[in-house]
Amino acid sequence: WEYQTFRITAVPVKGCKFVGWAVIGLRENETYDSCKDKISSTDATYIINKDNCSTFKNNKLVAVYEMLPHHDFDALCYYVEDNNYGSYASIYVNGQSVGEDFYAKMHAEGEQITIKVVPEMNCKFEGWYYYTVDTENLTPVFGDLASADPEFTFTMGEETTRVIAKLRCYPTYSVSAYAGEGGDIYINS
Repeated sequence: WEYQTFRITAVPVKGCKFVGWAVIGLRENETYDSCKDKISSTDATYIINKDNCSTFKNNKLVAVYEMLPHHDFDALCYYVEDNNYGSYASIYVNGQSVGEDFYAKMHAEGEQITIKVVPEMNCKFEGWYYYTVDTENLTPVFGDLASADPEFTFTMGEETTRVIAKLRCYPTYSVSAYAGEGGDIYINS
C-alpha cells in the first residue's frame, strides 16, 4: 500500500444513478437504507492510497445507487379505415422488434428511446402523434404530431408518454393473366 494508489470507478446501469461511496462495517448489509446515510464521497471515482487505506481495515467500500423514476411508454398503430385488408405494421423500440400494433413498457426518466414503425407495403405511414385515451369509449384521442418520420428519437420525460402511428391501408388485389397460343403478355405498372 505504501506506494500504490487505486482508483475505483462506479458505473451505474441503465435506469439507475450513482449516489455516492459509503464506508460501512464488514458485517453490515449493503442495502440502500443502511448505506445512504454513510456516504463519504459523491465522486464517481474513489481513490484509495496510503493516506486513507487504514479506513478499510475493518470496513468495506460500497457504491450506492438508486433507481431513476420510471414511467409508462405506450406505442400503438391506428388504421384510418377498418383494417380488413390483413395488413399490419411492426413496431421497433431501440432497434428491437416488439411485435405488431402495440407496445407498452416502463422506461427510466431521461432514457433515450427510438421508436420505428414498418408498415406492410399496402399501408402508408401518416405520422406519429401523441395521444390520450377516451376512457368511456376506450379509444385513442389524437393530440399533437410527434414526428412525420416513421422513426424518431425522444427522451423519456417525467410522466407517461403515449404515441400512436397513424396508418392508411389500401386493398391489394391479385391479378392472373395467361397468354394464349400465339402471343405474349406484357405487364406495366
